[in-house]
Amino acid sequence: MPKKIVALSIFLAIFLTVSAQNGATFRIEVLKGEKWWGAFVGGAPLEPFDEPFRIHTAESAEGGFFVPVLVSSAGRYIWSDSPMEIDFDGSQFLIISETEKVEVKKAGRTLREAYLLCCHHHFPPSAERRLPAELFTRPIYETEYDFGFLQCADDILAYADRLLAEGFPAGVILLADGWRPASGGYDFDRLYYPDPKEFVDALHAKGFEVMLTVTPYLSASGRAYVAALQNGMLYEEEPGDPVEVTNRNGCFVAIDVTKEQLCDTLRAELRRLTDDYGVDGFRFDCLDLVPHLLRTDNRFDAYLAGWMSLGSEFPLAEFVPGGRMPQTSCASCMESAATTPEAYLNDVLVAGLSGYTFLRPASEILFSRSAEEETVARAFILGMMMPVAYVPFAPWRVADETLYDEMRQTLAFRNSKKDYLEQIAQEAALAAEPIVRHLEYQFPRSGFADCNDQFMLGSRLLVVPVFDEAEERLVRLPRGVWKDQEGRRYRGPLVLNAATHGRHLICYELQ
Repeated sequence: MPKKIVALSIFLAIFLTVSAQNGATFRIEVLKGEKWWGAFVGGAPLEPFDEPFRIHTAESAEGGFFVPVLVSSAGRYIWSDSPMEIDFDGSQFLIISETEKVEVKKAGRTLREAYLLCCHHHFPPSAERRLPAELFTRPIYETEYDFGFLQCADDILAYADRLLAEGFPAGVILLADGWRPASGGYDFDRLYYPDPKEFVDALHAKGFEVMLTVTPYLSASGRAYVAALQNGMLYEEEPGDPVEVTNRNGCFVAIDVTKEQLCDTLRAELRRLTDDYGVDGFRFDCLDLVPHLLRTDNRFDAYLAGWMSLGSEFPLAEFVPGGRMPQTSCASCMESAATTPEAYLNDVLVAGLSGYTFLRPASEILFSRSAEEETVARAFILGMMMPVAYVPFAPWRVADETLYDEMRQTLAFRNSKKDYLEQIAQEAALAAEPIVRHLEYQFPRSGFADCNDQFMLGSRLLVVPVFDEAEERLVRLPRGVWKDQEGRRYRGPLVLNAATHGRHLICYELQ
C-alpha cells in the first residue's frame, strides 16, 4: 500500500476515534420525498443518496478537496467549517463533529435555493478578477500522456500540426512538467527546447496558446538540491528533514512557498517566461505534495495559499488542487477514479453541487491503456461537454474511424458554442452557480431528482450522453421549447425516444 494512503488511513482512524469519544452527535431526519447530495468530490456513490454510507469529510483532502456541505431538494443544507463524520442509513443522517454544532438550515423549497444560500453564506464568489475565457472556449491539449518528461520542441510542434491536419480546432497546448530541467530552475531545458521564444512563437502562429505545468519540485539530489537545502528553501516536516515526493517521474523535494521571499522569487521567474518567451499561462500543480501537507495540518492552508498566490497576476491560470475549501473564483482539476462514463458524470454533478464550479474533471478512463476504445471514446465525448474541454491524449489513439470522427465532431460542436460557454463561465464567476447542473437544480420539483443520466450545461443546453449501444435513448425534456441538433423543435415536458445510431451525445437547446 502506498505510503500516502497508509498515512491518511492512520490519520482518519485516529480522527474518527477521537470524534466518537469527544465529539457531539447530531441526528437529522430526511423529510418525505427529500433527496440529498454532497459530501464527496470524486469517488462519489450514486447521488442523490439512496443507499446507506459512512464517510469522514477529511477523506477528500487527499485529492486536495474539502467538502463540508450537503444540500437537499427540499431547500435545506448542512454545513460544517471543520471535518465531520457522516453516517447515513437511508432515512436519517448521524453527524459527529468534534468542534462545532452541526445543524440543518432552511434556505427555501428547492435544491437551487439551498445551494445558493449555503454558497453565499460560506464560500461567496469573488468578482475581483475575470476568468480567462480560453479555459472555457478552447480545448486544452495536455501533453503528459503522450510525452511526459520525454517531450521536446520538435515533437510538440509536430503534435500541433497533426491536430490541425486532423481537423481539430486550435486551442491551448499544456506542456507537462518535463519542459524544464528536473534538477531545478524555471526555464526551458535548452537540450530539448534550444530556442524557447521561437518555439512559443511557432505555436502562436499556428493559432495555439501555450500553458506550462509548474510544480514546486526539484530533484532530490545534485548541486541544486544541496544549495536549496543549505539556503532553507525546502518544505520540511521537521527541521533538516525535507519532504520527499515520489511519482512516476522520480524522487523530488519541494520548495517551501509558505516563505514569502521564495514566492516572490518564483513569481519573478514565471513572469520572465511570459515576458521573454510569450508563454500565455500556467497550470500550478502540487497535488503530489498534498498527503505530506496533511501530516502538518496547521501548514496545509498556508502552503496552498502561497501556491495559489503565484497565479494571481497571470490571467491564464489553473490550480491543482484548487484550494482546501469550495472555490468559485478559480479553475482547478478533479481527479475522478470513475471507471465508467456514468460514474464520471455523477462525480461532476456532485462536485458542482459542492461548490467546485470550475472543475476540470480528469477521469481514469481516459488514462487507461487497457480500457476498450468504445469506453474511452464515450468518456472523451462526455468530457468535451464539461466546463473545460480537456483533451488528455492524442485523439488518434482511438483507431476506430467512426468513433474518432464522432470525437472530432463533438469538439467541433462545442467550438460552435464558445460564445455561450464564455457567457455562462463569467456568470458562474459572479453568481457561483454550477456550470454543469443537475436537472433538479435547474428545473426544481419537476420529477428530475433521480435523473442522473442527463445534465444541463448552463441554463439553456441539455446534454444527453449515450452510455450503451442501444438503437434508442430515452430523453426527458423539461418544460419549455427545445431544439435538437437537426433543428427539430419539441415542447416539454416530454418523454421521447431519440435515435442513437452512430451517436454518443445528443443535445437540445432551450429556445
